[in-house]
Amino acid sequence: MVNNFKKIMVCLDGSKHSEKALSQAIQIAKKFESKIILVHVIEPTAVFNTMQNPAVPYWGSISAPLLQSSLNQEQEEGNKILAKNSHILEKEGISFDIVLLLGNPSEEILNFSKKKKVDFIVVGSLGKGMLSRVLLGSVSTSISQRADCTVIIVR
Repeated sequence: MVNNFKKIMVCLDGSKHSEKALSQAIQIAKKFESKIILVHVIEPTAVFNTMQNPAVPYWGSISAPLLQSSLNQEQEEGNKILAKNSHILEKEGISFDIVLLLGNPSEEILNFSKKKKVDFIVVGSLGKGMLSRVLLGSVSTSISQRADCTVIIVR
């Protein structure tokens, strides 16, 4: 059998659905001896929206240091998500890479998958950003409709 799934990208956002996506990817990776690429995307719009929260000091006048602080917090959270899931792959004995991207999640995932010639993308059906999904459309739907490779959406 030819291995068509050498590189499997798993999109992680810290949600239960992305954890289920990783579980599915592990099963596929074991069967095909694939490498998994764990990806988390920091969305600058989400950081900016957090900054608009009235509970944040200086609401309405966003300073560069405050914005940088919020980005740093998002980066730290992204690194925690990637680290947690990389430990799972280490225990399973699966080869992997981790990637933290900055930008629009669906665009960054699609561009990265194309650039790295990913064979397969596994993504959860629901992520953390309910309001964002209502306003901008589902990241998983966008990926499944536009990717150049096979996409599995896990519920």
